[in-house]
Amino acid sequence: MKILLVGAGGSIGRKHLQNLILLGESEIDLCDPALETAKYKDIYDIPTLGVISNYDLIIIASPTDLHLEHLHFCNARGAKYIMVEKPLYRESFQAIFDKVGMPIIMKQLTAEVYVNDAYYFEPGLQKLKEVLPMVGDIWHVNMENSYSFAKLHKYSWTNYDGVIFDDVHIVDVSLFLFGQPKKCLSSMVRKDIAEFTWETEKGFLVSHRTDVLGQRYKKRVEVKGDKGSLIYNFRGHELFFAPADESERIAIAYKKKCHLFESLKYVVETVRKKGVFEINTIEDHLQNLIAVDELERRNQCGRS
Repeated sequence: MKILLVGAGGSIGRKHLQNLILLGESEIDLCDPALETAKYKDIYDIPTLGVISNYDLIIIASPTDLHLEHLHFCNARGAKYIMVEKPLYRESFQAIFDKVGMPIIMKQLTAEVYVNDAYYFEPGLQKLKEVLPMVGDIWHVNMENSYSFAKLHKYSWTNYDGVIFDDVHIVDVSLFLFGQPKKCLSSMVRKDIAEFTWETEKGFLVSHRTDVLGQRYKKRVEVKGDKGSLIYNFRGHELFFAPADESERIAIAYKKKCHLFESLKYVVETVRKKGVFEINTIEDHLQNLIAVDELERRNQCGRS
């Protein structure tokens, strides 16, 4: 299979390259200005006539603000399958819809597009969803995400408008576990922090906090119910149940897998079979962003 990896020198691009090799792929062309071994230094160095369409799969792991541009570049030149990291932009939600709009994005796309919500493949979260009945009637969910954007990303992020919501994964995890929100109760979005609290159709609350200037890496989900709480720590790969009667915590075992490897494996297998992506499509991603955008707008309207 012939693969083009755009942004091969970045942190995610390097992991994708290693995982592609583990999956047995050898025909991989690299595109990155920082790599001496890259066949192309820039995506615009690629001759347009027939070259992009010759690749079976294109993986876009370039800096976040280039995702949408690179996606449309490859799609317009006949790409068959595209895997793109997320989010697709680094602007506020409203700005991107004002600029291009979801209908325009959808009409222009002819390639099969997978947006890499790799946490869908995180086995701890899958297990958490499976054992949710342990807590009984859920009354509150708290989701925290903290890390240092500056340490993880070498390119500048200080001179653009809009929130750094680079880890929109935390919202997608909530939608994966608990479904679409019913009512926004509060929201606060600024350059470094995004916070949301919403009510679900089943009446319990989900609170999110993403801090991209955090000093400590932290990804944590706590589901509270009348029978106890389920706590999942992503970094420590720990999932346990804390009974409401304060008796001893119960560790819940699950098979540990690399979610980045598993998501890439799904994409590669789909391309090999010339199938269609059943999950994490561009439509799924945009619908989730619209859900968050509407929550923020409703909350702003409620305060006015």
